Amino acid sequence: MSGSKRPEWTVSAVVEATVDETWQALIHSFPGLSKKAGQVSPGRGVQHITATPDGETVEWSFEVDADQHVIGLQGSWWYRGEHAVVPHQRGSAITYSVYNVAPGGTRWLVGVTERGSETRLKGEFQQLISDVGNRLGCRVTYSAG
Repeated sequence: MSGSKRPEWTVSAVVEATVDETWQALIHSFPGLSKKAGQVSPGRGVQHITATPDGETVEWSFEVDADQHVIGLQGSWWYRGEHAVVPHQRGSAITYSVYNVAPGGTRWLVGVTERGSETRLKGEFQQLISDVGNRLGCRVTYSAG
């Protein structure tokens, strides 16, 4: 989905539930997207959905592929995040990858202007997977790398 060759960083979590259960819990737990979960369905390819999460003033633009179990979110001038649910021996795994999609000559500015964003985004992912685990009533194990 991203079109970028390599993420800046990736984190993941093992969810002790099936891929389909985890996917549904992720959609219903994702800020903003949870309000439009009923619009997400397989067999439609990549769906473009806009939503405004609680506490935000601007709409977020999501690309959701229910067949591949991937949520893409692009925002600001540099950020693209992708959450993917894949099979795992203990159930499923959610992988969160962050890409720098800033235009060529400005890519280096991300390290200067977005200092601290990695820590903040990883914290938001930990909250999201905690919500998924609570929704499913199952164990979730975070991995920072």
